[in-house]
Amino acid sequence: MHGLSDDEAYAEFVALRFAENNGEPFCPKCGSTHLYQISSRRRWKCADKSCRASFSATSGTVFQDRKLSYKSLLLVVAHFVVKAKGISAIELSQDAEIHYKSAFVIAHKLREVVTAHQSSFRLSGEVEIDAMHCGGYIKPGTDNPARRNRRKLNRNKDKAKVVMVARERHGRSRAFMVPHESKMPDILPNVVEEGSFIFSDSFSGSSKIGARYQAFRVNHSKQYADGWISTNHAESFFSRLRRVELGTHHKIAGPYTLFYANDACWREDNRRTDTGTRYSKVVALGCKHPVSRLWKGYWQRRKEAA
Repeated sequence: MHGLSDDEAYAEFVALRFAENNGEPFCPKCGSTHLYQISSRRRWKCADKSCRASFSATSGTVFQDRKLSYKSLLLVVAHFVVKAKGISAIELSQDAEIHYKSAFVIAHKLREVVTAHQSSFRLSGEVEIDAMHCGGYIKPGTDNPARRNRRKLNRNKDKAKVVMVARERHGRSRAFMVPHESKMPDILPNVVEEGSFIFSDSFSGSSKIGARYQAFRVNHSKQYADGWISTNHAESFFSRLRRVELGTHHKIAGPYTLFYANDACWREDNRRTDTGTRYSKVVALGCKHPVSRLWKGYWQRRKEAA
C-alpha cells in the first residue's frame, strides 16, 4: 500500500466502490451509467436529465467528506484490519502517518460499518450465549484484598455496560447491549432462528430459553462443561474482548461499547481470512454504508460545544 501513488490508490478505490458494476461508475442517486467525468476534480455528473447529480467516488458512503488522500484512506483501512485485537487511534495515527483526530474518527466509522454488517444476519444451529461487564474499569488500589469480586468493586456503575454475545459454534457472532444478563432471553428471537440449540450457563432467567429453543445449561459453580454442553466459544470471545478493552484501548467509553464489541465479533469471525480479503471486505462494506450521522463532523461539533 505504501508503494501506491495516489492515482493508483484512487483507481483501486473506484474499482471497489463500483465493484457491482465491474468497477465502472454509476450514479448513486438514480443508478444511471450515462455519465460524463469532471476530470479536474475527480467527480462525475449524471447525464440523465431528470437527475443531473454530481458525485465523487465517496459520495453517499461512510467515507464522504474525507480530507485524507485516497492513498492515506486505504492505508488506514489496511492497518485497521490487520490487527487481531483491534488497533487504538494513537497507534493508527502513527502507522498511517496522519493526525490523531483523523485516525480516531475513521476508526470509529469503520467500527460502525462492521457493526452494521454483524447486525445484518440471524444465527442458527448450535449457538452459545453469555454476558460480561465491559467498560468503567477502575484500577484497584494497593490495599485491595486479593479475593474481592472485581466485577462489583472495580467498575464505575455509570460507565460499565453488560455485553451479551451470541456465537455459533465454529461460525458467526453477534454482540448486544443488555441492562442485565437476565434480559438475554428477550433478545434471542431477533437474533437466533427458532428451533436452534442454545447453550448457556445457569444465569437468572435462563429457564425462559426453553420456550422457543432447545436449551442446554451448564452450572459453572460446579463444572466448566458437561460433555458437549458448554459455553467455551462464548467465553473465548470474552477473553479476546477483555484484551481489547484493557490491552489495546485501555478504556472504552460506555456509549461506544457496542461498536467495540461488534468490531471484536467481526475480527473473530474473519480470523482465518487472509489480510487482503479482510481489507477488500471492509472497503466494500464502507462503500455500501451510508454517511455516518454519528461521526461526520465529530470534531467540529465538539469545538462548537466548547
